[in-house]
Amino acid sequence: MPFDQRLARMIDDIRRLRREDNVDHETDWYSLRRATVRPGPAQADGPPIWIGATTDRAIKRAGRIGDAFMASPNADKH
Repeated sequence: MPFDQRLARMIDDIRRLRREDNVDHETDWYSLRRATVRPGPAQADGPPIWIGATTDRAIKRAGRIGDAFMASPNADKH
């Protein structure tokens, strides 16, 4: 899997774990076998997923796949 797709796939799995029990998913980096999150989220789809980033590319990715974005207050402006 291309490097820039790994985080998006992991976020998809996190969202799936919020909705389903006994999740199976196999990747080159991690495996889920009958995974279930307990206790389940209080909100229907769980709390928002915030993604931090400091580079332009990462910020765009965070906006595309996350529910919210957190900038680093110590990031250098390039």
